[in-house]
Amino acid sequence: MAGMNAANVIIPGRGAIFLAPPLTVAPDYLTITPEAPGVDWVSLGHTSKDNTVALSKEGGEAETHDSWWASALAVIYGATKWNVTIAALQMEADVLDLAFNGTVDTDGGYIVPSQVESVDKAMFVLALQGTKRMGLYLPKVSITLGDAPTFDPTKMFEIPLAAAVLADENMLMKWYHPGIVAPI
Repeated sequence: MAGMNAANVIIPGRGAIFLAPPLTVAPDYLTITPEAPGVDWVSLGHTSKDNTVALSKEGGEAETHDSWWASALAVIYGATKWNVTIAALQMEADVLDLAFNGTVDTDGGYIVPSQVESVDKAMFVLALQGTKRMGLYLPKVSITLGDAPTFDPTKMFEIPLAAAVLADENMLMKWYHPGIVAPI
């Protein structure tokens, strides 16, 4: 433990979501912006400040095993599933494709298929507090519609996206922050 270090605390007051083909190398969290996401990465566009990005975890409970002689000799942890929810705000075909994986009709309407399929992507979450930056890289996620959208006359219309975090051969996710120092 490094002790008390206020420089390593961040209030994620602003942020952006970036997407790329699955397993794309993480962008540089110190320089990426929605206006200049870099090669292969694109900005998801505006997302809700009221319903910010949220991670959730299911499973991973500890199961203690005893031997005939000793209690609590070993611990086995159950499988863990991670999910990310994002409230996208921009009504565009690219965003609707993530939710429904449909098509734009010749009249400009968006067709939601009767059988919706998820879309696999790499995801990068950038959070900022002034000049402080933090990033979360997810090499592979499977994105689809989360909860059904609702119409609220007092708020921006949101397209709730749900992403299941998938493991690649090497990692599930990777955090970036200046307070994380590589071992010497």
